[in-house]
Amino acid sequence: MEDKDPQVQYSGPLVILVNKYSASASEILAAAMQDYKRAVVVGSASTYGKGTVQRIVDLDESLPSELNNLKPFGSLKFTTSKFYRVNGGSTQFKGVVPDIILPDMYSYLEEGEKGSDYPLKWDEIAPARYRSWNTQPAYDKLRAASKARVATSPGFKVMTESSQMMLARKKESMESLNLVTYRTNQRQNKVEAEKYEAAQKATTALAFSPLRADVQAANGDTVKINRDQRFTKNLKKDIIIGEAVSIIQDQL
Repeated sequence: MEDKDPQVQYSGPLVILVNKYSASASEILAAAMQDYKRAVVVGSASTYGKGTVQRIVDLDESLPSELNNLKPFGSLKFTTSKFYRVNGGSTQFKGVVPDIILPDMYSYLEEGEKGSDYPLKWDEIAPARYRSWNTQPAYDKLRAASKARVATSPGFKVMTESSQMMLARKKESMESLNLVTYRTNQRQNKVEAEKYEAAQKATTALAFSPLRADVQAANGDTVKINRDQRFTKNLKKDIIIGEAVSIIQDQL
C-alpha cells in the first residue's frame, strides 16, 4: 500500500525495542522499519514469528436449523492469510532478527511460532518496489558501540548469568527430596535473584517526563497522573531501555 501523505511526521533517530514475545502486528511494524532502514531494531535474538492470520468459524451458525438437535458442532479454525515484508520475506516462523541483539532474561525460553503444532514454515515472494530512508542509521557503528557498553555493564553481565542459570535449572529434571539440600538450593536461587535486583538498583536512573499532550489529556486527574507515575517507576532502572536511549544518543 502507498503512503500518499508526503509529510514526514518525525525525522529524528528511532529505536524499536522487541523481544521474543513481540508478535503479529508488532513484528510487521518492526520489519517495515527495518526494511526501509528507518529505525534500529533492538532486542532479543528474534521475535515470535507470528506471520499468519487465522479465522474461526462457528459451525453451529453455518448449519441449517433442521440439524439443531445435533448441536453443538464446535468451531473450525483455519489459516487464511500470510504476511510478507516489502523485501519479499515473511515474518512467519523466523520472526524479525534485530539489528542490535541484547542479552535477554527470556533467552532461555523456547518460545515462538516455531514451537507451536504444525506451524507454516518461512518462505518468500518477489520483493515489492520500495525506497530506503535517505538518512539511514550507521548500523555497524551503532552495533559496535552498543556491544562495547554491554560488555562492561554489570547489569547485563548479571542478566546473562541469570538467564544461563535459569536455562540450566529448566534442563534439570530432578529435584532433591532431602529437606536440607532443597533448602540450600532455594537459598542459592534467592541469592542469584538478589544479584540481578542489586545490579538494577545500581543502574543510573533514567529521567521520564510526560508529553505535553498527555498532560493536557490528564487535565489534573490525579488517578491518571498516579497511574502514569506507577508505569514509569520500574522503567527508570530498566537497563534495556537505558541501552536504547544510548543508541539514540549515538545517532545525535
